[in-house]
Amino acid sequence: MKALHIIGSINKESGGPARSSQGLVAALEQCGVEAWLVVFNKNDKPWVNGVVHFKAFERSNYWGRKKELWQFVDQMKPAVIHVHGIWGSVSHLACVVARQKKIPYLLAPRGMLEPWSLTQKKWKKKLALWLYQRRDLQKAIALHATAESEADQFRKLGFTQKIVVSPNGINVPKQLSPHSCRADEKKVILFVSRIHPKKGLIMLIAAISQLKKKNLFDGWHIEYAGPDENDHHKEVKKSIAFFNLQNDFTYLGDLDDESKWDAYTRATLFVLPTYSENFGIVIAEALYAGIPVITTKGTPWGELETERCGKWVEIGVEALTEALRVMISLSDEERQQKGIRGRNLVSKKYTWDSIGLKMLDTYKAL
Repeated sequence: MKALHIIGSINKESGGPARSSQGLVAALEQCGVEAWLVVFNKNDKPWVNGVVHFKAFERSNYWGRKKELWQFVDQMKPAVIHVHGIWGSVSHLACVVARQKKIPYLLAPRGMLEPWSLTQKKWKKKLALWLYQRRDLQKAIALHATAESEADQFRKLGFTQKIVVSPNGINVPKQLSPHSCRADEKKVILFVSRIHPKKGLIMLIAAISQLKKKNLFDGWHIEYAGPDENDHHKEVKKSIAFFNLQNDFTYLGDLDDESKWDAYTRATLFVLPTYSENFGIVIAEALYAGIPVITTKGTPWGELETERCGKWVEIGVEALTEALRVMISLSDEERQQKGIRGRNLVSKKYTWDSIGLKMLDTYKAL
């Protein structure tokens, strides 16, 4: 089978879809699929192991891109086209070419239809839905959701075709380093994600301030990492200074994969207080590293509660503060047991090997 995956860019700073689209392509390749990844940024190169078939188009205008994609599809003759992301001209172009070539296509909105996301640039998105986006979604043979909550949102928006629920997987290191400690021996609460208002870092700062006022943060430290988006890090640093928490926060920068896993092995607790997430790859990575996780109900991670490996809380400073208080007050052994359960969950359900096989079965069924 040949499958063509299309995404605008796999620039590392573009977030989770850049990684997960490569992970899925690599997993399908391992299952015997000739899986191509096509991007529309000529400077992009794959950075996830296992992406064998890759092409970056050169043209920058719509009609030039359409001609290139049209010719490539003629040459490749894929059985299915899998489009990652919506709203942009690239995903629309991919859907148009798929329909004109009468090739079935799956469309993965990648969280871009979640309620919080729909409130951002609201009127532009309403116009886009009217002009082309709703048609692109309706004509897809299936919509790809990464969690049941995202699938529910598709139904609420009126889409009636088949929905494929297939989570993102994680790329795990061959061997995890042993747990390490900070030089000052403080326990680490780790945040890894884009430095963006959506990710809730300002909320975390306010919660730590509340714990400090009650003398509940002694012996702990926050380490945070990720690429700065739209200069939001300035606001983060202002907030840290406002609460006089400069000695409690350390920015690690934008980490490469090796450094990121080193940060996981140094952490005692992971927190992602996001407003909206269709999956949250860093949550799965942290769990695989054996770290209990706190995140919000803006994510689909209710398993943190059912599998007893973390806290899944309402969005807001008060709920986050209470979750942090509870997790900090646990014994080291209790947190370690949560970490073990989290790693078992991810090993069983969120590795690319099993996800690739399920997606291949989905393609065959479609």
